[in-house]
Amino acid sequence: MNIMKRFLALALSATFVIGGAVIASAEGTDNTYKADIELLNSLSITDIDIETFDSDAKVKRTAFADAVASMIIDNLDDYSGVARGDLTVANKGMIYLADIGIISGYGDNQFLPDNEISTFEALTILLSAMGYSTFAQIMGGYPNGYVSVANQVELLDGITFNADGTFEYKHFVKLLVNSLEANIMLLDTVGNTTVSGTYPVYKEIDETMLSKHREIYKAEGTVTANDMTGLYSARENTGSGKVVIDSVIYDDPTRVASDLLGSKIEFYYNENYREGTKVLWAKADKTTTMTIKAKNIDSFNGNKYIYNNGTRYETEKIPETVKVFYNGVYSDSADNFEPESGDVTLVDTDNDGKWDIVKIREPKYVIVQNV
Repeated sequence: MNIMKRFLALALSATFVIGGAVIASAEGTDNTYKADIELLNSLSITDIDIETFDSDAKVKRTAFADAVASMIIDNLDDYSGVARGDLTVANKGMIYLADIGIISGYGDNQFLPDNEISTFEALTILLSAMGYSTFAQIMGGYPNGYVSVANQVELLDGITFNADGTFEYKHFVKLLVNSLEANIMLLDTVGNTTVSGTYPVYKEIDETMLSKHREIYKAEGTVTANDMTGLYSARENTGSGKVVIDSVIYDDPTRVASDLLGSKIEFYYNENYREGTKVLWAKADKTTTMTIKAKNIDSFNGNKYIYNNGTRYETEKIPETVKVFYNGVYSDSADNFEPESGDVTLVDTDNDGKWDIVKIREPKYVIVQNV
């Protein structure tokens, strides 16, 4: 269904609540947001300290503007916009959004950057940056129209907003994550002409804010080689700082994908990186892992690990087709299944209940008598 039909359908059957809880869903503890924060930080949208994160803290206007601007511009710190009114060089996000017409402030160039932003204000800024302000006006304007559109483009999934309209960091994080995969709306270069004149035409495109403005894309694939080894041979290694995902070579200087060798992953990558196509963030998809410390392994016989889990002995069957990596390198030998130190990590890459990879980590210690 195209975007106009969906908006018309929504207008006829809207069931959300304005001024109360827009979407009902379970909220979690501060630790619940760790993965989302790591994602946003990896994409340089936020710079949130996970250790001090307070999900109930109120979000200031300048902080929200910085995040939205960082979805459009590669390095907000390098932006050289001119301060105005009550905005200083510390409010670069608000300066940038004002420069491109997303926000306009109040009279006398007053933007109140240190004020707490409300839920409706946050939705309005984000949707305007995504190109949906015209449709939000059609749907009723501020604030109801913006809530309608936000709901339709699935920005509100999994969020419970406060009835008093206050906007907290738990809302901030989830709203930004939801926006990562939302399509944007663009003004068509040619208007439609009728007897009444010419009017602008907007169209939904298969691009997100990140792909359109920063050339950052989301993809899926299997990690088949890294800088130490290939999935099927040690000789298939990629060289320093590289990783292969579904036959495509990416830069991976921080090893966010390389350490997931053999796993099916979701990842974000940047095609505008000065030294190549760079992986920014990755996580294993539908992957189960289990780590057994070497000191707890009783034996490995008949393709079975027998180990002490702390209270009793248990068994883990290892298929004959399993791929083995010893200290990060592919191994076709079965001699190292019982390391003297370190640990063994078993990986099920597709959640079919069978182990696909065995990663054996056995540190080697060298005593140096003289330097």
